[in-house]
Amino acid sequence: MEVRDRGVLYQTSTFKIDLHGHEIYPRFLGGNMVEQEKKWTFDEYAWLENYDERMRNTKRLRYDETLSEVARITSVKKGDLVLDIGTGTGNLAVKFLEKGCQVVGLDPSAKMLKIAERKVVEWGERFQIQLCENPFLDIPFPDQTFDVAASTYTIHHITDDTKRLSIKEMKRVLKPNGRIIIGDVMFKDAADKARALAEYPDLEDEYQPMLDAFPIMFENEGFTVVIKQMADTVWIVCAKLR
Repeated sequence: MEVRDRGVLYQTSTFKIDLHGHEIYPRFLGGNMVEQEKKWTFDEYAWLENYDERMRNTKRLRYDETLSEVARITSVKKGDLVLDIGTGTGNLAVKFLEKGCQVVGLDPSAKMLKIAERKVVEWGERFQIQLCENPFLDIPFPDQTFDVAASTYTIHHITDDTKRLSIKEMKRVLKPNGRIIIGDVMFKDAADKARALAEYPDLEDEYQPMLDAFPIMFENEGFTVVIKQMADTVWIVCAKLR
């Protein structure tokens, strides 16, 4: 483990895409792999329309810088197929689209996806989005579909047990030598978590990854892991299949 400093569609599980000149028919797991601890949807929040502004105005998140670095550090090539889990309003997807990738975004929030639709309609068939109730555990695509599985500011919504299962599920849909990249609020260890929660009490009701355990989950699944710090509590974990 290396550590370093600092086209739009809404369909059900019958969804298919034609990004590489052929159809992809998804596998659907049925949503019973694990009981989700809390429903991470933003549909009920009145501030949803201002989501992008709120994220960018929270300076400690270094939001835009982190999204850009996630796309850069993944070393994608033009034409790579990227899965964006928890795509939300589509900001990370745009970073990959700007690098010539094709992106499929999954999210459980219909309202977030409507914002993404308005924002990235210019990309046409290179960007597709799908409403997905449990995008970390029920990825509705066959094995070895994607070059990259990415997620930012999302994985803190699921517990450690669910994180382990989600890594297995993301690995399933990766091509050989594929990569998983996660950018989010994370803590080095229990002491760092206690310090951060005292300073940022709004982080209390979340499941932020712990860096003394989270990278090991990837290593146990056969990944080589690189970690990069973006801010006090914001880190990127990039894992590549060996």
